[in-house]
Amino acid sequence: MQIIPFNSVLEHNSKGVCAALGVFDGVHLGHQSVIAQVLKDARQMHALPLVITFDKHPISVLNPAKAPKMIYPLEAKLSLLEQLGIEKVMLIPFNEKIASLSAPDFFKIISTNLFPLLSISMGTGFVFARNRTGNIKKLREMAVETGTIVQEVPSVCVHEEKISSSQIRIEISRGNFEKASQMLGRPYSIISNVVVGDQIGRTIGYPTANLSVVDRAIPPTGVYAVTVLIGERQFQGCMNIGLRPTLGCSDPKPRVEVCILNFNEDLYGKTIEVIPLKRLRDEKKFASLDTLRIQIAQDIKQAQSVFSEET
Repeated sequence: MQIIPFNSVLEHNSKGVCAALGVFDGVHLGHQSVIAQVLKDARQMHALPLVITFDKHPISVLNPAKAPKMIYPLEAKLSLLEQLGIEKVMLIPFNEKIASLSAPDFFKIISTNLFPLLSISMGTGFVFARNRTGNIKKLREMAVETGTIVQEVPSVCVHEEKISSSQIRIEISRGNFEKASQMLGRPYSIISNVVVGDQIGRTIGYPTANLSVVDRAIPPTGVYAVTVLIGERQFQGCMNIGLRPTLGCSDPKPRVEVCILNFNEDLYGKTIEVIPLKRLRDEKKFASLDTLRIQIAQDIKQAQSVFSEET
């Protein structure tokens, strides 16, 4: 995938560019509908399909206290867009300067740097630019001068409920993986880099991969049976999300730790994907590490029953 800087001119040999504009966190079925529209336009116009998106959620800059937890990290979002057929992305580093741009100034930059911009697609309700003044109506007014076709892609629903990244985050927080997966159009998963932890698990015979989940939407605390994807390989495992009360941890932020069964390789710095299958129990405080070790063995046995049901 080629990343196009916001303030650089895209060189291409096509008749023009067809672009999609959005945050695209989760790359859910609604987003996929927008991408499908762009790919369709590009085929019909013999143009280059491209996505315009941001390196972070705009609210994280505009109102950090209300910034949503992201479903996927940026790298995963770009990978999913590529899997849909997008080979070029204009990645906007969202900051106060970008936030201060008026809708006409924002459109002038993208229409100039992606010249000729033949079409631009957005989902219903998406807004951009200073004070959220860039909407479909405003975009169509501005696009008259450049001859750009503006496509408003209708929302997609599952069981008569509108799909949105916000609703998917709610379902994740409730542990409703089936509904989150339906809205995403793929099994819900935690995609993350493995970071160095306290390495206490290996002292009791159950080493874990500690996942970086800062500013990420995660399921409720508890123990889960999970499928772990490492590159092209698939493993079974148990995941604990919680505050680790047995260890007397004072960190108020939950940690995500995965015990991968029949696996003994160095994963530090690598990205893995963890698919929760079933919640096994609440997180508990145990009297000792030895008691915790016995419980983990029981968790693994219970998880193996889940894996048998899945096959």
